[in-house]
Amino acid sequence: QKKLEFIRAFMSFCEASDWLARNPARKIKAPRVSRRQVHPFTAEEIAKLLKACGRFRGDGDGLRVLILLLRATGLRIGDAVSLKRDRVKDGRLFLYTSKTGAPVWCPLPVDVIRGLKARPGEEYFFWSGKGELTSGIEQWRRRFITVAELADVRNAHFHRIRHLFSTTLLERGVPVEMVATLLGNTPAILVKHYAAFVESRQKALEAAVKNTWN
Repeated sequence: QKKLEFIRAFMSFCEASDWLARNPARKIKAPRVSRRQVHPFTAEEIAKLLKACGRFRGDGDGLRVLILLLRATGLRIGDAVSLKRDRVKDGRLFLYTSKTGAPVWCPLPVDVIRGLKARPGEEYFFWSGKGELTSGIEQWRRRFITVAELADVRNAHFHRIRHLFSTTLLERGVPVEMVATLLGNTPAILVKHYAAFVESRQKALEAAVKNTWN
């Protein structure tokens, strides 16, 4: 679907530049896309992963802190690995600056703060800062997969922790707009990916409709 959008835009440019008489991509029908169901980790799976970190021969302590950080903030793995020390202040993590110019902060649990302080390195928590960031991310991915095998957790990838962060907030009644702000997404994207299976949100919608019957 995205590739078709790109080629339509490019062909439109060619048509406007008189390189083509008409845009041949305009008549191509868009494909039907079946979106994948979001499957967050369960609390039990996270507990098993954290426990298995103690049996990992590599940097198990570091991986445990990384998992706890992702669980508490919903960060993408790339943002977590490249996280700088100066972004953690007064028990909070600076996420980004919003379009309005206001900073967006996320509070951190005490055990996460303690774990981050114990990490080596002067500038970053989970990366040396040398070489390619993608190499650093891949190292943590391999460690995570190994720990998941030790914990007997299937289909393990870091983004499922982000899904758990999001669905937990939604299930506890946090407004979509606020969750989207923490994730750095738009509310529309959040609803498209998460709201379909969040039972508590569906119940709230039903209750709102019933209130109109009075």
